[in-house]
Amino acid sequence: MQDEMLDSLEKKIFFHPRVKLQSLPEADQNEMIRKFPDFIPFPGKDYFSTMLVIDWDHKLPSRRLFGRFLGFYDAQSELHALREYKIRQKEIKARDKYPEFNVHDFEDLFGDENYLLHLSTSGDVRKVEFISPWRRNISEQHKRKCVGIVSHSKEFLELNAVYKYKCGPLRVLSWVPPCQSHQTSWTVDVRYLTYCESNSIWGKVFLVDVEKEKILNISDFNMRI
Repeated sequence: MQDEMLDSLEKKIFFHPRVKLQSLPEADQNEMIRKFPDFIPFPGKDYFSTMLVIDWDHKLPSRRLFGRFLGFYDAQSELHALREYKIRQKEIKARDKYPEFNVHDFEDLFGDENYLLHLSTSGDVRKVEFISPWRRNISEQHKRKCVGIVSHSKEFLELNAVYKYKCGPLRVLSWVPPCQSHQTSWTVDVRYLTYCESNSIWGKVFLVDVEKEKILNISDFNMRI
């Protein structure tokens, strides 16, 4: 991970008491952070500061850890998060009497950008999720633009010649950061369903760079509902 982020996190990395109890993660703190992906702020924004909470999985011994990475655009946002953290910390301490008693975690702390990192107990990153509540807030202008880019692409035209909107129109889902998509910029997740029988859904994911007006990646997806 970039050195600037390491410097930013140096005094703003916190550990759940149940993580500390088990002397986790097994790796050195800085070594763990250097394995993290690069977090690039939303277009037009900059990080004023960042914060990381290493959270537990409600199991003793823990089988995995969670890293809650929070990005703040200004000092007011950072202060808001620190206040929430201290309140939650007190709630946890009040119940943390015996190891067999369950206690709260640090889910839903405020952040201008919120990421959930699935970590091994040694601190290796297994998965990154962008979980900010606003991730699905995409303007109508951007939605129309993304649908237009996808619907005129060769890949979509070939697909639609076969499936002919069998499972409905293109769906604009959410913003996707580079650390999650492994692309070079923020994109918008646009989906086309090709199979939607019973409780199974299959289709294609088009990741669209709105600024460059191009599709950066196309992949398959399937899920059960």
